[in-house]
Amino acid sequence: MAFFIRVACIFFIISVFSERILAYTGTNISLEPILIDKTTKYSPETLTKETFSCFTYNSFQEALDYFSSVDLRKRSSFGIQQDLSIRGSIFEDNEINIDGIRVNDPQTGHFSLELPLTEYDIDSMTINPNSQRVDFRIKKPEEKGIFFKHLWGEYALYEDSISLNFKALDTKNRISYEHKISSGAKQDTDFKIHNFSFDSLWEKENTRINFIFGMTQRDFGADSFYSSFYPHEEEHTLQKLFILKSDTRWDKFSLVNKIFIRNHRDKFILDRNNPRIYTNHTNTGVYGWDSKLKFSGFYLGFLLNKEQIKSTSMEKHIRYRKEFYLDFNPKINKLSLDISFNEAHYGKFGWLEKSLFSSSYQLNNKLDLNLTLSYLWRAPSFTELYYWSPANHGNNNLGVQKSLNYELGFKYMITQDTNFHFAVFMRHQFHTIDWVKDSESSPWEAKNIGNVKAKGIDCSLKINLDKYLLEYLSLQYTYLTLDRKNPYGFSKYAFDYLKHKITANLLMKVHKFRINYILNFNNPLERKKYCIFSLKIIRKINDNMDFFIEGNNIFNASYYELEGIKGDPRWYKLGITLSF
Repeated sequence: MAFFIRVACIFFIISVFSERILAYTGTNISLEPILIDKTTKYSPETLTKETFSCFTYNSFQEALDYFSSVDLRKRSSFGIQQDLSIRGSIFEDNEINIDGIRVNDPQTGHFSLELPLTEYDIDSMTINPNSQRVDFRIKKPEEKGIFFKHLWGEYALYEDSISLNFKALDTKNRISYEHKISSGAKQDTDFKIHNFSFDSLWEKENTRINFIFGMTQRDFGADSFYSSFYPHEEEHTLQKLFILKSDTRWDKFSLVNKIFIRNHRDKFILDRNNPRIYTNHTNTGVYGWDSKLKFSGFYLGFLLNKEQIKSTSMEKHIRYRKEFYLDFNPKINKLSLDISFNEAHYGKFGWLEKSLFSSSYQLNNKLDLNLTLSYLWRAPSFTELYYWSPANHGNNNLGVQKSLNYELGFKYMITQDTNFHFAVFMRHQFHTIDWVKDSESSPWEAKNIGNVKAKGIDCSLKINLDKYLLEYLSLQYTYLTLDRKNPYGFSKYAFDYLKHKITANLLMKVHKFRINYILNFNNPLERKKYCIFSLKIIRKINDNMDFFIEGNNIFNASYYELEGIKGDPRWYKLGITLSF
């Protein structure tokens, strides 16, 4: 708490000082959002709210699975326990950001996508495969607007959500709430979910101050989530997120400050029928201050971060991270460059470097060439370092995992409405962290297992035809292969990946109906391949009301997204949405 108070005082002084400078200079600049958090120009793929609102999904995070480069391993649906894999990386390797703020859970990556937001808060989501990063952009609150959704479905599914935009005391505000409950499609996968968010934005001339609070509470059955020997596991999580941002501009300069607090509580019960066997309580906290200064294409910033954990099984640990970074984005005729350097001191791991070089060249009006190189690192989670149970042993001697990523590709505009993208990628990963063992009866142990090499291709075709019945068509394909030189007999995560993945999305408009057909084909290396078909039909009643029916896995395919954890069967839902 003392850390946060000191940071808040500095934040307040900087904000007031910046506003005084602006008042003195008398500058009057239109204040629009500054997207300082860099992503390369052509590697990322972006989904806007208008696009993914036509998808079938149980939580907005699930829309990420429509990227062929993403393998979203769902132990359960509706945003519960979703492990993100990008081009064969495991869930601990990838960075999750909300408006440029890293929100990864230091306890375990299993919780990193349990975001304390509602679907009304999300404006877009962008994935950068080469940098192994996902960015969620929060929608600005409006002066007015009410949105409501009510949904029913199989397996006693019931969902209500509401979002209210309003203006008060020169601020634009949004309050959103979601409640989801179900008996679960499988034994011991019942759940109750509450998501709440509040977003308040104050703007005056060249200064903007934004406060965001989010909370999510999830109580759910966790059948075989962590061990197939215990099919009656249960878990309760509560997460709170506070973000305070100030954005100030004058002349050619801009200054952005962010303070954030993320608190996550987890209660895990090994056998819900007999909690006395094993119950673990964990409380993690992340406290940070991020400050960025922009000047004529240069971005200079620093980050102070504190992570702490208190757990029944892991005891208490604290670590600090200090980061300094520089971004430079020159443009020379048809050549655009994106260069960034990051130097971090991270607890006992010492100084660590991260860098990115991205270039794009416009060969002509239709063809763009791009090259991206990145050097990344990731430190072990608290679970990998300190967790101990009869089935899983952490390792306090783990080192930092590092990787070199390469990508070469092009984007070709076939017509004004049709584009094709192709890329070849490679990743050389060093000191790879994984859970391994030599015999089936041994416990899993966290180890640095050595080097892993990944290579593959990404390609996509997108067609927009708003003037015809066919409104939108998207086809994506990713091929991936990993070097399997593993010195251990069994690997839990590192070598379980999709060799082939195809996604197809066809959106049609027929009178007042919008019909979306979705195909998701997955070919794991050592598990049975499977194909999931989904369908969503939206009927516009009037300007304020829509009725929809959606079905996930409509042909009831039997499949496993994770070893020993069966995927959801067919699940139909219907509902209405209102907007005023």
